[in-house]
Amino acid sequence: MVSIDQMVKYTPVKIKKKTVKTVKSIRLVKAVYDTDEFGKHQKAMFKVIATTVPRKVTIKMYGKTDAPYIRRKSWVHCSCEWFTFFCEYALARRRSSEIINSNGNAPVENNPRQWPYVCKHIIATFDRIPKVKFKVPKIKPGQEELEFFMKEIEKYIPS
Repeated sequence: MVSIDQMVKYTPVKIKKKTVKTVKSIRLVKAVYDTDEFGKHQKAMFKVIATTVPRKVTIKMYGKTDAPYIRRKSWVHCSCEWFTFFCEYALARRRSSEIINSNGNAPVENNPRQWPYVCKHIIATFDRIPKVKFKVPKIKPGQEELEFFMKEIEKYIPS
């Protein structure tokens, strides 16, 4: 997995400059503590508007929460075309994203060296991460747990 500072380091300068010029608004949609096949992480989902089309950005940060967020191993994804055709495959090879929008072929022309680039939408959200307050999700018990609790409760209720 690649850290946020490594992603920013390899991203072309012209993309970083476009971030400042074109991103109009960033809205936090969801921020929770979560778990997946890579382990426990903090997950933040943003809605980013650069020109006209809103883009969905997801960032998952793994490791200790007291470590600087920029150095933590991260998983990222954006719904924009630039991410799909330049970044998705290269980051998926490093387990820092998944093949969601692209066809899974290597970007032979767009990113032949497969550097871990990120798009302007993702870069724009990195400044917001320190201000995000992550919530512990409410866990709803499944049907089996509910039945178990009901049987246990019935033991103590007189008939």
